[in-house]
Amino acid sequence: MSDQTSSATAAASPAVHTPTTNSATDAAITTANNDNKGNKAPRPPRQPKKVAEKPPMKEYKVLMIHGYTQSGSLFRSKVRAVEKALLKTLNPLGITLAFLYPTAPIRLCPRDIPGWQPKDTSDTGDDEIDAFGWFRFEENSLTYKGIENGAATLSAEIRAAGGVDIVLGFSQGAFVAAALAAILETPYRTPQDLEQKTWVNELREANQGNPVKFAVVYSGFISKASNLMWLYEPKLKTPSVHIVGGLDTIVSEERSTALIERCEDPQVYVHPGSHYVPVGREWLNAVAGYFKKYLYDDLQPKKEATTDSD
Repeated sequence: MSDQTSSATAAASPAVHTPTTNSATDAAITTANNDNKGNKAPRPPRQPKKVAEKPPMKEYKVLMIHGYTQSGSLFRSKVRAVEKALLKTLNPLGITLAFLYPTAPIRLCPRDIPGWQPKDTSDTGDDEIDAFGWFRFEENSLTYKGIENGAATLSAEIRAAGGVDIVLGFSQGAFVAAALAAILETPYRTPQDLEQKTWVNELREANQGNPVKFAVVYSGFISKASNLMWLYEPKLKTPSVHIVGGLDTIVSEERSTALIERCEDPQVYVHPGSHYVPVGREWLNAVAGYFKKYLYDDLQPKKEATTDSD
């Protein structure tokens, strides 16, 4: 029915109103309503929820220095559990690590290995084997023969990586790790002779003049070579964590303690085993916690120093 018909009827008869109908009009309205119900405007497609982009992971480079008679690949196979524990702890914090495993340049012979005994009179022990060292210790002269070659290999590795942030070493590699931390520390220490200055300066230039954030020292020891004692004077200020085997017969407790005593505020853990990198949960968590402490703090915004205007 139309609006005009309804108004006219109401004016003529103010009593009870009984509306009349127009079947044709009603049918048209009903059809239109039905058409509208069946032809609703399509809803716009749902927009995918925006997921907040994660900030890029902050990467730190770790120089992994193997022990005497080992190689980079062999050392990695022995410390994979350490790698996994570190990444498991640090990745949720937005931190990742790149592990570098150089192999020392001095290929060793069987007779270079402590405790070697010839099989028979014809066995000279001169055959080359898949074992390497960063230097050879000369007992008579108390010198580290070939240490400049080991330093050159490390310089090349550091330079190729664009610098390193952390050093981790085992046994002879632990000695090297602590020495490298001392060499890169500022203010610079002064080497004892010109030959040492050459490879020391190469290491400093390779790391772009930067110190490392900290050193991880497994079964470390102090130098027996008197011409390298400048490494420990004054004490190392670079943070360091030392993991020592309580039953280690290769590196004596005395030599490990001597190194520890030349470090300022070292963190020390003594495991109940011998000469190896412990991979039990307790020891993995200890080292991972050390990484977390220093690297997470490193990511926090630094407060700017304020000065009085008076």
